Amino acid sequence: MSGDPELDHLMDMMFTAIGVHTAVNPTHSASEPMLERCTSQSQQLIGSKNSHQNLNKEAQSLLDVCSGLFATEGSTVDDDMWAVRVRALLRAEISSWYFGAPVDSLQRGNLEEWVAEYFFEYRQADELSIAEKQELRVLVDYLAEWAHISGDLRGGMGDTTSVMSSSPVRWMSLKKSEGDGTNEDVKCMRIMNDPIPAAYRPFICYGVTHFVLPIITDIVFDKLVGFTKYRSGTMEYWYSWAPEGENPKLQPTVFCHGLGVGLLPYIPFVRDIRRAFPDRDIFCIEVPH
Repeated sequence: MSGDPELDHLMDMMFTAIGVHTAVNPTHSASEPMLERCTSQSQQLIGSKNSHQNLNKEAQSLLDVCSGLFATEGSTVDDDMWAVRVRALLRAEISSWYFGAPVDSLQRGNLEEWVAEYFFEYRQADELSIAEKQELRVLVDYLAEWAHISGDLRGGMGDTTSVMSSSPVRWMSLKKSEGDGTNEDVKCMRIMNDPIPAAYRPFICYGVTHFVLPIITDIVFDKLVGFTKYRSGTMEYWYSWAPEGENPKLQPTVFCHGLGVGLLPYIPFVRDIRRAFPDRDIFCIEVPH
């Protein structure tokens, strides 16, 4: 070998690692095949490592391309998934105002109908002044960008160009009607203009909802939930104060129930609020419908 004990020991360890064992007194001719084998296997290991690195680079490049379809600068996979969920929620919100119609079936005229109804005192788009129509276009553009609606569709007011400083909003061209870019098969909810469907109910139903259920609500909220009832003018509400010694600077939690028979169906929810916010005062507004 080399004559250096430390170097010879290091070479023995290297040869052992690759499956080659040296003799006690190896000759020069015997060491040459060992060195050739060592060199060959070392080159294979280096080649395998380079191949693995190249594979990793190719996989990372493919991942970057796929992520780029949805990703924003500096975002992560979790951020992208959250963005997809938010976008789906926004589109579902828009769809709910059109009786569940797919968002892709909406055209600019359909959005203008909804915006004019709720932002311009329940009027139609063609009833607005020139200044109001310009404002309507701005609001519709903003609504489309907020809900991530895109495509090719003519402007409902005769103009496809956004008056906003951003790039023009493009619309979908599905089922365009003549002149206004409205899908006539899609109707939006116009609460103040749509006819109210009325149905007859037996008198006993009104007796139960107006007399029996309020009594049950009072008993349950007072005895089981631990709230106290108060009145301010014509408004009644239930109040539960936080225990003494808690942080008095925390804002109270106020709950207003929806349409129905009052607070009675929400008792489990109210109890969950009390458990979730033990250090806050809680108000439950009771509004008869």
